[in-house]
Amino acid sequence: MSKITMFVGDVCEYVSVLAVQYDPNAKLLDKKNYNLIFESCEGEVTFYTSLGDLPKDIPLIIKILNLADQIFYCNHNGLWSDNKKIDTTDVTDSLQGLTEFILFQINNLTNKVQNLNLEKYNPTAYLRLVDSRIGEKNQLWVSGGSDVFGIGVEPDQRFGHILGERLKLPVSFLAAPGSSIEFQADQILRSNICKNDIVVWGLPPEHRVPYWSDKRKKVIHLTGANNQSHQNSLSISVSIANKLVADQNCFFQSLVHIHQVINFCNKTQAKLLIVGITTSHTFAIHLHNLTNFFNYPINCNQYIDLGSDNQHPGPMQHKLYADFCQQQLKNLNYI
Repeated sequence: MSKITMFVGDVCEYVSVLAVQYDPNAKLLDKKNYNLIFESCEGEVTFYTSLGDLPKDIPLIIKILNLADQIFYCNHNGLWSDNKKIDTTDVTDSLQGLTEFILFQINNLTNKVQNLNLEKYNPTAYLRLVDSRIGEKNQLWVSGGSDVFGIGVEPDQRFGHILGERLKLPVSFLAAPGSSIEFQADQILRSNICKNDIVVWGLPPEHRVPYWSDKRKKVIHLTGANNQSHQNSLSISVSIANKLVADQNCFFQSLVHIHQVINFCNKTQAKLLIVGITTSHTFAIHLHNLTNFFNYPINCNQYIDLGSDNQHPGPMQHKLYADFCQQQLKNLNYI
């Protein structure tokens, strides 16, 4: 019975030193002798190698490495022989990144790779939730854009806060200024929403796009009106950003994501109320068959008062939103 141990890293002395420390009889596995590993080996055998030593054939390299019983990844923490640093947005562009991807692929299926630290490939920034569950008891969740977030009013003047006080429920706000229906749906779908929680979703205009800005390492919200101000954060031109926002794909994505949230709330038995706050007439009428959708009747999109920014709804308008939502929750027999 044989046992094959492999040390894998860069084309450098560091890998061979570690291999020989482990087994004084360790051998280099390269283009000239890689067939050795396919032959029957007796006892414990140790090899050391790298992508630079082996044939430039990724499927063959994976086949070779998979024959090992255990693999030790040897990262010397310096610049590798190709003089490239890892680009986490294009992992296979560098020798180190490609090596780590191959070892990840093997370890993902076999769990036999040691010393493989993948913390640098961290998805946390992409997955940030803007709020979280408050406790174990039922609560209110309020999602939306600037109007729900409360631009221009105090936190306790937001209609979500008012509604929570009336219902005697704690409130979490899954809201972000300028955010899209797609973004808000994702926040709802990945939040810890439980049976009999109430979810009030104030829909913004459908022509918005969530855009990952690698320059700012965060999501920015393209709305058309603010695209020019985001130009330094974009890797695309403002004109292309404007086309993304204006494209009918926004309509499609918004409609699909609303139905995803409906399905999610049905499955979790959460009580969902969807309110058209600044939704377009065209989009609103396409939601006519949803029994839990109610379009807020604002004449010509005029608010009864304005907040401190003279643009978003003020305290009186938020109170009217709370009144409207409370009435629809009663109509749906949620409260």
